[in-house]
Amino acid sequence: MKMLKLYLPKILKQRKLLLMVSLVALSGLYALIHFLDRKGSLKEAIPVDHFNMKLPEPLFDAKDEKMTKLDYYKRADADSVRKRAEMQQDPYYKLTESTQSLAGKASGPATPAGQLIDTGPSPSIGATQDARADELLKKLDQLKQTIQKPVSPAVGVSPGAA
Repeated sequence: MKMLKLYLPKILKQRKLLLMVSLVALSGLYALIHFLDRKGSLKEAIPVDHFNMKLPEPLFDAKDEKMTKLDYYKRADADSVRKRAEMQQDPYYKLTESTQSLAGKASGPATPAGQLIDTGPSPSIGATQDARADELLKKLDQLKQTIQKPVSPAVGVSPGAA
């Protein structure tokens, strides 16, 4: 215990000295940077006075200057035809028979922006649509038959009595 009391003031003095030396070193470093900044050696490398307001001149395509709005539409149509031809030749893009009826319809989850992601058709979609179509055709036939039946007057009911 006596040994600890003897060393405690010495340790405190060393800590105080280390703190003072570090503060003097940091303030000296700050003064050096400030001096160099005032001298102008750092200002030459990084101009902070203003932004470069000069923009380069635009470069236009000589072909585009002669084009009219109708020419742009014709070019877009030609690009669409070319793109469709490339898609038909792409073996990984071709649609199967079951997916051709769903072309343009997305059946997947939505992105955060609200757009639907097409994950492909589920295998039961074609069977479900066929079953619905058959049911609708049966109901349509029943409706046609009931419309074509002659209406017979009800027995015991007079036309004016209600």
